[in-house]
Amino acid sequence: MASDSQRCGPRVKPVRESCVPVEDVDVIGETLLRARPVVLRGYASGWKARKWDLEQVAAGSPEAHVELQVSRVGQTQFHGFGGTLQREPLPRLPEAAAEAIQENRSLYLVQCPLWARSGECPARHLMKDVVLGPFEGGVLSRRLESVNLWMSLGETHSNLHYDSKHGLLVLLRGRKLVELFPPAAARTVGAYPVHDPLRSHHSRAPHCCLAARFEKSFCKAHADSTLRAARGFQADLQEGDALMIPEGWWHHVKTLGRANSEQANQTQPQLALAVNVWWRGYPREPKAARPYVLRRLLGEMLARRTASHFLRQKLRKPRKAPKVSKSGTSCLKSSRPQSTGNVSILEELSTAAQSEPPHREWLLALRTFGPVLPHCLAVAAASEDVQQQEAVHQLF
Repeated sequence: MASDSQRCGPRVKPVRESCVPVEDVDVIGETLLRARPVVLRGYASGWKARKWDLEQVAAGSPEAHVELQVSRVGQTQFHGFGGTLQREPLPRLPEAAAEAIQENRSLYLVQCPLWARSGECPARHLMKDVVLGPFEGGVLSRRLESVNLWMSLGETHSNLHYDSKHGLLVLLRGRKLVELFPPAAARTVGAYPVHDPLRSHHSRAPHCCLAARFEKSFCKAHADSTLRAARGFQADLQEGDALMIPEGWWHHVKTLGRANSEQANQTQPQLALAVNVWWRGYPREPKAARPYVLRRLLGEMLARRTASHFLRQKLRKPRKAPKVSKSGTSCLKSSRPQSTGNVSILEELSTAAQSEPPHREWLLALRTFGPVLPHCLAVAAASEDVQQQEAVHQLF
């Protein structure tokens, strides 16, 4: 078998496509409930939203404001968090777009709510053109969180990240190239550590490496990138297509816009429009999601412990918690009666995550090690010991 350096390109498979007619709302809903990546071709083929333009988007309340990310002068490609953030009235959107075109900039409207269970919705006037379909009744309607608009001028490329909700990305105008990685690929995609709350949802992977994967090649500027070993799933979305992105799945999106058919000057940046629907996950997550679930639980526990520390509140000592030595290594030894040998807590959790239904080992491990898990993770992440570092890598 060829090594990563010997292969001529990354290991990539196409995202599975659904053969269910988009008119069959009940079956589409069951497909989404499986929480697996799937492409729905022609999902929005009959939506009125496919006729949206800048003027229609801007025809909302004069008091509504949106946040725009604008690239530097002369840069028509927008990557990740680059550029500046501007807060503008929604009716001024066409004017802001014209200024960006004149200055040869790229403009990105990120996550503008059309509908949300809570909070403001600047683009609520557009919701009438969106067909909720499987989200209008049943389980999905009760778990629906928000419907958002995404708009870009010029080429944009998101950073590699994951979302904490299930999402359905519906492309209305332009083209989107999407690559997804399962939650267990956190190590190979270069995820930030879980104890870094501001960046734990994101990856260190350079944009040049991500872009090269769409070309079925490796980035020469970062030959040592762990991303070479990652196995991804790619989808090429055309107008009207939709993609199910499960909660916790790593993904990055490259967006290419489309000009108006009557526009003669094709050198100007082109417009891309998309809508995404977010809904909450489920108590019984699929087996593939367990690394993400554990990563999220650890992050929340660490956040609570850190907040208590900064607020100078005394933490209640967990019952029967193992004593921690100055070196910090004793917390990695399991205190469960059924454990054998010097098996670490992190290794036992990793093993339990692979258990089959009814998941008793997984639930018992979380219940047993919950009180000491934040400290164990912090010690292992900060340690220079190879064994402890490997335990963290196996877990995430």
